[in-house]
This record gives sequence, C-alpha cells and structure tokens, in this order.
Amino acid sequence: MATKKAATNVASNDADKILNTGSEPVVKETDLKEEVAELRPEPEVQNVEPVAPSNKVEVDASVLQNILAELNDLKTKQGQLEQTASQDQIRKIEQMRASGKLVKAVKIRRIDGKIVLAWKMVTDDVYYADGKVYEKQEYEVTFEGGEKKVVDIREFTRKGQYESYEVIKEAKLANGTIEYTLQMADGKELVILETYVN
Repeated sequence: MATKKAATNVASNDADKILNTGSEPVVKETDLKEEVAELRPEPEVQNVEPVAPSNKVEVDASVLQNILAELNDLKTKQGQLEQTASQDQIRKIEQMRASGKLVKAVKIRRIDGKIVLAWKMVTDDVYYADGKVYEKQEYEVTFEGGEKKVVDIREFTRKGQYESYEVIKEAKLANGTIEYTLQMADGKELVILETYVN
C-alpha cells in the first residue's frame, strides 16, 4: 500500500508540472533557484589587507648617477662662490632675509633669453601720407655682456618677457638715478639702472 501511495504522490507532482497544452514538464522558478544554488560554488573569503600607496619610484641607474653628479657639481660651485664673495655681505643678506626685511624684488626684461640692461629710441618716424599713418619706431637694445641690437618697437614689446630678481644693494648716483644690484639665479650679481626695471 505504501508503494501505491508514493506512486500516486509522484504522479500528482508530475501532473502539476505538465501544462494543459504540452506534454513536457514545467519547471517552477523555485526549483531552478534551488538547483542553481546547489551548482554555484561558495565564494572564498580571503582576509586581504588594503595596500598602502608606495612612495617608491624606479629610476635608471645612469639617470640617478647624472643627477648626483650635477648636484655635487652645484655644491662645489656654490662653495667656490661663497669663498670668493664678501662674507660680511653674505651674513648681512642672510640676516635681512631672516628678519623679513629683504623682500624687495624688481623685474627685468629678457628678449630671446638675453637680459636687457638698457634701451634707447633710435628711430621715431611717424607720418601721414596717402590717407594712411606710417610709423617706424626702433630701439637700440643693450644686452648683458655689452651686445647691442636695433629692434623694432613692436618686436621689443611682443618678445619681451619679465623675470623677477631680488635686490641686494641699492645706490643713488650723483645725477639722482638709482642703481640696483640684483642677485641672479646662478649667484652672479647684475647692476642695472632703475629706469630699466619693472
């Protein structure tokens, strides 16, 4: 009798799965979820600590050697400059910097990478003819090292770039003009008149 009951239960279960129009069993959604859950492997849980960002940089050994050689060369040159410079003036400048008093800086012009020490107008022809204004204006520019060049005023204005330098000494000349001594980036000193700065 037990086998007859079991067979009846299986038959009724199969009957539930058969559609009225077809002969194949219908798979219920709950059955699929159970089968998929059985087939799916359980994810492995690993205790992974977050990786901290590294401050390491990989550099070719030859590049590093070049940087170190250049640094040593700069230290040597700085030592030579300090030996030849006036020690009193160096101390005075360092004291002024430490106290915050040495903050005066001026801008000087560069054209094509060359420092401009002075300029004066050498051509100033402006006239009106045939209903048009014609002009030819040129400066004679004196560069660091004494080189002189005649430059069109538009080129002088367009190509001029200003760089700021620290004033380490200021002197008033007999004619009332002020002369600045500037500390350049390479440690050299440059003397320029107030007229040609900023």
